[in-house]
Amino acid sequence: MSKTAFMPSVSVTTQTHTAQADNGPYYAVRVGHKPGIYTSYNAALHAAENYPCSQPKKFDTRAKAEDYMEESFTCAPEHWTSVLLIDDETDAYTWLAYTDGACENNGGHRPKGGIGVYFGELHPCNYSGPLVGDVQTNQRAELSAILKALEIIDNRGENLNWQIRSDSQYAVNCCSQWLEGWKKNGFKTGKGKEVENQDLILAIDEYLQKPRTRIGTRITFKHIPGHAGENEEVDALAKQGITESVWKP
Repeated sequence: MSKTAFMPSVSVTTQTHTAQADNGPYYAVRVGHKPGIYTSYNAALHAAENYPCSQPKKFDTRAKAEDYMEESFTCAPEHWTSVLLIDDETDAYTWLAYTDGACENNGGHRPKGGIGVYFGELHPCNYSGPLVGDVQTNQRAELSAILKALEIIDNRGENLNWQIRSDSQYAVNCCSQWLEGWKKNGFKTGKGKEVENQDLILAIDEYLQKPRTRIGTRITFKHIPGHAGENEEVDALAKQGITESVWKP
């Protein structure tokens, strides 16, 4: 039996670098469209767009900024929380990521979608952005949210067990039940038609193959009921994403 817990971050000491001459300040962006170390605050702020809790952090030397970039998200000196399951028998942790997609005027005139990913309260990996692409549907928004969650998880580079939770039964089934069969039959439905949203499903599959080479990393999916007390935060992020502009470098 498992229970849900909220884990606050704790401090961690990381390796230091050889001191060298610096012409700071430097701005570190750990989570964003282009994580990295910037010398311009505006450039760093732009890199962190769509990540509402990810703010550039200022350092007076590059070495300190590099140390910060190497810290683990599960034990960093910040104020966010992570959501996880704890197995009562084994004490094993499974980290949770919630995803959601929204689409105004779905199936109607000029639809516009948004996606959200939620890792925990004030967590820098939380994401809110628009659905990218010419085809704007609720199903594509749901799949795109899962794809974004996998991208963020992969960029974190940690050997953790993950469960992605979505209120879309369609999206969960695509990732956990139908995918392997589609790969074997050339992505055909039971009626012999082409499976819709193949581009997103194949992109998701690319990420799902990666963790299998990482010791201790496993990704599962779970369908949860919408608006039942568990996904309100990610629902708000997805709806906010509808109003966002597509990020450009």
